[in-house]
Amino acid sequence: MTLGVGLMAARALGQPDNICLLSEGKEVRKGQPCFRLGRGNRQMTLRAPVDGIIDQVNVSALKDSSTVSMDPFGRGWIYRIEPRGEISLEEFISGAKADGWLKSEISRLRDFLAGRTESPALAGATLQDGGMPVDGFGEQLDDEHWHQLLEDFLGLETGN
Repeated sequence: MTLGVGLMAARALGQPDNICLLSEGKEVRKGQPCFRLGRGNRQMTLRAPVDGIIDQVNVSALKDSSTVSMDPFGRGWIYRIEPRGEISLEEFISGAKADGWLKSEISRLRDFLAGRTESPALAGATLQDGGMPVDGFGEQLDDEHWHQLLEDFLGLETGN
């Protein structure tokens, strides 16, 4: 299983300037923190989706952190994990259900950003036409709304 940052989380943070990873061979437990990304004073902690062992760490992503935010499903992956135990694919959203969920979340994000950024035009210019938010859009949020974005939209922690 390849683990990386979801596109929305990657866009919210932008290109990380610090990445804290576990080492190869380390055991991870579902729901437990497994890596942290940061950019300036913005941090996010991501959790393991399954129990397993880290089989490989993408050292290329550490050398060029832009791949983590710009190509999270390609060159920007973080770990390859060898799962342990049973994995239920029903826990993961896929297909038409994922498409509907993503459209709903982008709409919700557009509404959230419109009233909470220092530049309300940011939401209008990036999301109203159906596009994705600009890279690093989380920088436009104050600390309270950054935490709310991570928790309510991304299911993440701030990493502090």
